[in-house]
Amino acid sequence: MYRSIMAVRPDALPASPASLTEMVLALDAENEKLRVAMQTLKEIIFGKRSERLR
Repeated sequence: MYRSIMAVRPDALPASPASLTEMVLALDAENEKLRVAMQTLKEIIFGKRSERLR
C-alpha cells in the first residue's frame, strides 16, 4: 500500500499503471478521511447548520 510522507515527487512515481492506480486510490481514501475529520471539527467549533438556523 502507498503511504504518503510529503509531496509526491515525479521521479518517485512508479512506472506501472497498477501501482499508480493504487497510489491514487490510497490518496483519495486519505483525502476522504481528512474531509470527514475537517467536517467533524467544523461541527464541534461552529455547530451543525440546523442548530445555527434556529
